[in-house]
Amino acid sequence: MSDEAELNWIGQSVPRVEDERLLRGEGRFVDDLDLPGVAEIAFVRSPHAHAKITALDFTAALELPGVLKIYGGADVVQRIKPLVNSEELRVPPGIADLDPVVKIQPAPILAVDEVNYVGQPIAMVVAESRYLAEDAIELIDLDFEVLPAILDPEEALEPDSPLALLSEEDNIGVHVKHGTGDADAAAAAAFAVVEETFCTQRYVCAPIETRAMAARQDPFSDALMIWSTTQTPHRVRDHVAESLGLPV
Repeated sequence: MSDEAELNWIGQSVPRVEDERLLRGEGRFVDDLDLPGVAEIAFVRSPHAHAKITALDFTAALELPGVLKIYGGADVVQRIKPLVNSEELRVPPGIADLDPVVKIQPAPILAVDEVNYVGQPIAMVVAESRYLAEDAIELIDLDFEVLPAILDPEEALEPDSPLALLSEEDNIGVHVKHGTGDADAAAAAAFAVVEETFCTQRYVCAPIETRAMAARQDPFSDALMIWSTTQTPHRVRDHVAESLGLPV
């Protein structure tokens, strides 16, 4: 077998190298880190799938001892770009070559006036401990005007469907048209045509540790060091760097 063939992992069993340390309880997770001089944060998140934020007051929460700072969307919108802000990071090259219609909205760090999904971050509490940050969340005055939410993608395409984003004219995020030949003519001439609608669940990575992130700015190099529960470290690096305006 040539050296080139030995390096080709396609079609071969690849031995796992991480099992032993994980079975011994020697895995390293974000929660295991003990970084000096860091604060902890907790997020206020939306309980609604779609709503306008009508009230957001931090006064009582800021009076809690140990709370260092509380940020809302209006505090960060001018300083931090939304995640996945640029067209290059949102559209893969293969799709971009097809000249698609793309209206995907970048994800704001914190919602400003409107929330668009359950769990969307609205405010961030910075405190001396996670427990204090969670306690402060209970003291934040927050109210909403609940808006219609869309649960069915086919209904979302109807002309009278509620808008998922109030800033858009419709609910189409990406439209790509690509093909060769006459599909209708081929179907008409076929011996049999089978039609079916399939529904699949959403697939998402599920690490042992819940998604977490720790960050620390190196006092000597000024580089931002990030520890994250992710399988795509380069993508996290690129998105965070663009959002904060940092070089990679």
